[in-house]
Amino acid sequence: MAPPTAVVDGGGAVPQPQGGRQQPAAGGGFSFTGIIRMVVFWYFASKFFSPAKKPTEPSALVSNLFHKSQPMSHWLSPVGMLQRNFKTWASIIRSLCVDSRHNEALSFYQHCLKDSAAFKPDHQVLAAILKSCSALLASNLGKCLHSCVVKQGHDSCHFTNKALLNLYAKCGLLDDCQKMFDQLGHCDPVIWNIVLSGFSGSSKHDTDVMRVFRTMHSSGEAMPNSVSAAIVLPVCARMGNLNAGKMA
Repeated sequence: MAPPTAVVDGGGAVPQPQGGRQQPAAGGGFSFTGIIRMVVFWYFASKFFSPAKKPTEPSALVSNLFHKSQPMSHWLSPVGMLQRNFKTWASIIRSLCVDSRHNEALSFYQHCLKDSAAFKPDHQVLAAILKSCSALLASNLGKCLHSCVVKQGHDSCHFTNKALLNLYAKCGLLDDCQKMFDQLGHCDPVIWNIVLSGFSGSSKHDTDVMRVFRTMHSSGEAMPNSVSAAIVLPVCARMGNLNAGKMA
């Protein structure tokens, strides 16, 4: 057998294999055909071996619709293509309230009541709508919702009671606020602060602020926190009540 020939390159002999075949150059990359095959392989692998996607829930569609701050005329039509049920409507109302689009939330709530007699808002929807009423100072609608809360048996719900109390406090309906506060059982610091904030809105109710604050201290039901202090201290300054200011 004849020995392999050699090519002289600068004084060094590089052996060449028989048969005219050349060895690939050192550091050679992929061929074009190999790259195409790899792309095709990964495409079909991702198609057949990727986990199946779950169908999009109506609430997810609603979330995408209402975080674009579009006017009501833009999203009311797509809503008609969704499944018209309570879950979808409730998601829409809550999304609008979260985005502080309170006028649209109230409009859509009324639309739901007119569209279907079967629409029965639960405690979460009522609490969200009451929040919108508080933001818009819509006390008359809030009182109607209070009747709806009692009628549907949600008057024992902590969330709806807190929303109603906040409505009366923000709208300056302090007699209704006090009456409802007296009817509640255990009150957490948030509820106490809502009442304090309602009475602190006018200097003529400074004595009521101090009365509620002293009751909060003496009852031991909920200890005043930083929010309580921020409400009470300006009242103490107006009244010149140093002792109450030290309590806060």
